[in-house]
Amino acid sequence: MADTPLNENTLDFFKQFEDSTKKIEPVNSGLITNPDEEDFNFWVDNKVFIKLKKPIEKSKKITGILKGIFNKSIKLENIDSKNDLEIEISNIKDINIIWSPESSNQN
Repeated sequence: MADTPLNENTLDFFKQFEDSTKKIEPVNSGLITNPDEEDFNFWVDNKVFIKLKKPIEKSKKITGILKGIFNKSIKLENIDSKNDLEIEISNIKDINIIWSPESSNQN
């Protein structure tokens, strides 16, 4: 069966339809693969769970209150030891926000 070209009216119809139809844009899932200073500072004073590449205080898993980012390190109030920690961003394997309405200062 041979291809039949569309006439000009049909092509115009599809062009107008395409121009008038709202395009669906992908939704951001919230996944941030390379967080920057603004991303870290947004979650200051919230609880976080961090997996490290190299252990600190004999642990590769730390839960604490995020205090901010300073000179390529984050400051964290360690919940387990009550000590403040400074963790180099390059040593962070994974970081998750432990968010709940009761513990969040975000509106």
